[in-house]
Amino acid sequence: MKPLTLSGNIVDFKVNKKYQDNDVFRVFDMQSKHGGNKNIYLITTEESENLWGDDENKVYLYIDGLYINKKNKNFIVLPKSFSYLSSGDAIAFNFSKKNLRVLFRENSRHNYFLVTENCNHYCLMCSQPPKNLDDSWVLNRLKKLIPLLPCKTDFIGFTGGEPFTNVDSFLEIISLCNAHVQANHIHVLSNGRYFKDRLIAEKLSKVANKNLTIGIPLYSSVDWIHDYVVQSKGALNETMMGILHLKEYGLNIEIRVVLNKITTERLEETALWISKNLPFVNHVALMGLENTGFALANDDVVWIDPVEYKKALSNSVNILQSVGLSVSIYNLPFCVLDQSVWNISRQSIADWKNAYLPQCETCQAKPYCAGFFSSGRPKLSSGITPVKDSKVLELLK
Repeated sequence: MKPLTLSGNIVDFKVNKKYQDNDVFRVFDMQSKHGGNKNIYLITTEESENLWGDDENKVYLYIDGLYINKKNKNFIVLPKSFSYLSSGDAIAFNFSKKNLRVLFRENSRHNYFLVTENCNHYCLMCSQPPKNLDDSWVLNRLKKLIPLLPCKTDFIGFTGGEPFTNVDSFLEIISLCNAHVQANHIHVLSNGRYFKDRLIAEKLSKVANKNLTIGIPLYSSVDWIHDYVVQSKGALNETMMGILHLKEYGLNIEIRVVLNKITTERLEETALWISKNLPFVNHVALMGLENTGFALANDDVVWIDPVEYKKALSNSVNILQSVGLSVSIYNLPFCVLDQSVWNISRQSIADWKNAYLPQCETCQAKPYCAGFFSSGRPKLSSGITPVKDSKVLELLK
């Protein structure tokens, strides 16, 4: 199980000096004939063989022009691991370091953009460990990317670090989205603490549209437990203030509970607390653990076999739904869940790091199942077993 390659080294390139590091390009087929100086074109295997006499072990890109010429200075050669690239994708190149990153894939339902690696949390199971550094160049790259995105896009998301670390610059990104992209859903992963300042919630409300949702983690109703998980004293109080201010300005809020050894011990209590104190939120996501990043270092603290909290999870869903809350389960396969909650289990794992096991091939529920993370060091539940009874598929309808 290996995740899709989203970043890597350039095999070879010759580009005009007008192109700079972190310039963003949109990919098109040669037949599309799009104009513009921020387009690159996929060269077909036949054309690349004629020019370079090469086999199919590389991917060839041609910048700007509509005439392929080996003497032209604007071509880039990538490893075969990027052969999935297709028309509509967007790539950023760092020519001085000879590397690239795929930022957007038009055929994907999981386009999340990293905003910053800075964060005021240090979560025990963080899949993207924070770094204290000046990465403002990432925001500048996003400002180049957003205008290149297709006008009609189903989903775009923003993650970190904490995206609101540089509030004003990130609000510019949200404004750019409104100007250039008609996205059905815009999702921002935030710990919510910056919204303790009512002014920041107000600023966001002025640039956000009705399709924007802020996803905020909440790990316990007990302040010291939540604060311990995120490794920041006073975090729960500030997060709660932020949630209330977001609600005050009419913004969409999602509560996220990552299921680990600490959070599942009092999961039903947390669900009851959410149902009583936050019945106004738009969605609650109960999420399986991604065993990567800090989760690897803190394995003995956070790892728990999902079958051990199976009953607590289904009970928690019932508690939340009893007050009319919309609830989903993310990142967990059907076979470790109680059948009563199968209908709210989602295929939530990003397609570039989503995988299935050999035993899944005979599973009747595989087409609907979340599957597994291929990132990090996946740990497998003792409850994994193929679903053989086709009648259970009625539960998914």
